[in-house]
Amino acid sequence: MRIQEESIQEKDQLRGVIEEVQFQSREAQEKAKSVEKLNEELRKRIAGSEKSIKEFFQSTKERLESENEEQPPLNGECFFAELSHVFPLSS
Repeated sequence: MRIQEESIQEKDQLRGVIEEVQFQSREAQEKAKSVEKLNEELRKRIAGSEKSIKEFFQSTKERLESENEEQPPLNGECFFAELSHVFPLSS
C-alpha cells in the first residue's frame, strides 16, 4: 500500500514538472515571437533611416556642386538645420 502511495505521489510530481516545463516552453515561444516582431520593426526603421540619410547626402552633394541659380548655394546654417532633421538630437 505504501509503495502505491509513493508511486502516485511521484506520478503527481512528474505531472507537475511536465506542466511547468510545457508552460515555460510556451512562454519562451511567445517571447521569441515578440522579439522577432520587434526585430522586424527595427529593421524597417533602420531601412527608412538609411534611405533618408542617403537622400539627404545626395541632395546636399547636389546643392554643393550646383552652379544653378535656382538653387541657392548651401550655407553652414542651412546645412546644420537640414542635418538636425535627419539626425534629431535626443535630449
